[in-house]
Amino acid sequence: MKLKPVHFLLGLGALLLIGALALSGGWLLGRALSPDSTVTPTLTGTLPIAQPTTAANTPTSPAPTATPDAATTPRATSTPRPTAMPTLVPETQTVRQRDTVLEVCRRHCPPGTDYDMLQQCVQGIADLNTHLNLEWRGNNLIIHPGQVLNMPPCP
Repeated sequence: MKLKPVHFLLGLGALLLIGALALSGGWLLGRALSPDSTVTPTLTGTLPIAQPTTAANTPTSPAPTATPDAATTPRATSTPRPTAMPTLVPETQTVRQRDTVLEVCRRHCPPGTDYDMLQQCVQGIADLNTHLNLEWRGNNLIIHPGQVLNMPPCP
């Protein structure tokens, strides 16, 4: 079957239309998700003006404070918006075929982590994953392929 120029132009037009819709949808979504840019002014009070003290002009009475009058215009300040608290997602590692818990710790911790730190990681895995009923055989924590382990922070 031979493509006709009309089919090529229709396909190109459809791609352009889809691209325009994607761009406008992305723009609208960006506008909807961005914090609104208006600043609500708030009124602030006036602060007392402290007089400098030296040996020559030690005040005997309290320093005068500034009082607001009709000519004083309150300054507009922006109110900081509350920021979303980051949600801490526990790090996990999925046990692979023939993995030992020490190998899982090596994969999780940065390269060069010494053996004692890796042993602390093993103990942390045992403490964090009590719901999996992991068992110890001697000094080895027994894990099985497919298990998803909650990981402690690397020591």
